[in-house]
Amino acid sequence: VPLVLKNNPDPVSSVNLPRTSEKVVLDSAMADLAKAQQLLKFTTGNDHSVSADKGAVFALKANVLRWQYFLGKNADRSLLTKAVASIDSITAAGTYSLTPAANFDRLFKGRSAEAIFEVSMDLQQNEYQLDDGFYNYSSMQPYIKGKTDMNVVLNHNFLSSMYYYDNDARFEYYFDKSKADNWILTKYTGRNSENVKFRNPENSTNPVVDCNIPVFRLGEQLLLRAECTEMLGNTAA
Repeated sequence: VPLVLKNNPDPVSSVNLPRTSEKVVLDSAMADLAKAQQLLKFTTGNDHSVSADKGAVFALKANVLRWQYFLGKNADRSLLTKAVASIDSITAAGTYSLTPAANFDRLFKGRSAEAIFEVSMDLQQNEYQLDDGFYNYSSMQPYIKGKTDMNVVLNHNFLSSMYYYDNDARFEYYFDKSKADNWILTKYTGRNSENVKFRNPENSTNPVVDCNIPVFRLGEQLLLRAECTEMLGNTAA
């Protein structure tokens, strides 16, 4: 990807930049994260997950370190150790906790107990995706009123192979499987359309999916930690 390291006051007139190697991009990201780690603090409160803080820094750092390990053909195991340490810093902060199964439907609405960083999407703040947004591409009625088809087709054979455990709560919540050849993604709309709101609520028109875009959460960080420790041969951890 092109690597931009300084602000361009006139991006419309900027020249095209050549691609930069993955290694240089990741090294640059790590340098930025080192600075951010010194400047940011762990924050709490209702808005902590929609603004960058030290938890977001450590989460991104762990992911970059894991990618560097892959890019280096799995040679430098110290990168995995550093990734584990980054995730341990997140859990040690005591700011985050896993969402209980009873509140699973709140996980992708946003601002859950395990949210580390999310892109805010709040209808009350005029933040939402229009008709060509991802949320609308992968859903339809009865979840999005008036939308009679989807722009994508979910591969139900592949999805069934991913969620092969019996009684997997994710499998039941994420997909409406009432039509065998046309599954609907309900992960973001909610199984009862609880995350669907209307721009014109007085007549229930112009529906939008009113939930944040999750980037980092505690659950996936713990899974990344387990992956790294297993690759280090520390199965007991």
